[in-house]
Amino acid sequence: MPVACGDGVRSTGRRSGAVECARDLRPRRRRSSSTAAACAITRTGPRRSVFWTTRRPGSTRPRSRPSRRAASAAAHYNLGTALAAAGRLDESIARFRRALRITPDYASAHNNLGNLLVRVGNIGEAYQSFREAVRLAPASAEAQYNVGSLAFARGDLLEALGRFQRAARLNPEWATPEAALAWLLATSAPSVR
Repeated sequence: MPVACGDGVRSTGRRSGAVECARDLRPRRRRSSSTAAACAITRTGPRRSVFWTTRRPGSTRPRSRPSRRAASAAAHYNLGTALAAAGRLDESIARFRRALRITPDYASAHNNLGNLLVRVGNIGEAYQSFREAVRLAPASAEAQYNVGSLAFARGDLLEALGRFQRAARLNPEWATPEAALAWLLATSAPSVR
């Protein structure tokens, strides 16, 4: 039987619904202003937190909280993501750049910044951002695919081929790199095959 939760969310009484209802009853922590702004922009409400305490494998002790510097970079990253979802691309780009000034080795911020730069037409800078994301996180299928896509658009078919193959190997369940690889092989010169 459905039960009404605090946010108006309906639960069927299964465990996940009970957990959702229990989350509504927990006391809320005070949030930073950028986190509050991200919640307001995305309309997710204040119950979503930026950081979760996780446990190390095999440990019963929670991980230590991130440093203030890392927390600030993550707050700018989250706000940039929320602004991008709201269609405010210039503000979002500024937030990702701020996060990267604080923590230059933030691979997912480089990747997301590159995606936004492609959307606003700054392809050269987007390519550099994607390359930096690959340098920092070579096991990221998304970053490999993004570099491959821009290499394909520039006409560098050999680099695109290698990047699409790596992305397909890194995440075999993601069909997009395989589709791009198939398109590249079907439409390119025989020297690439």
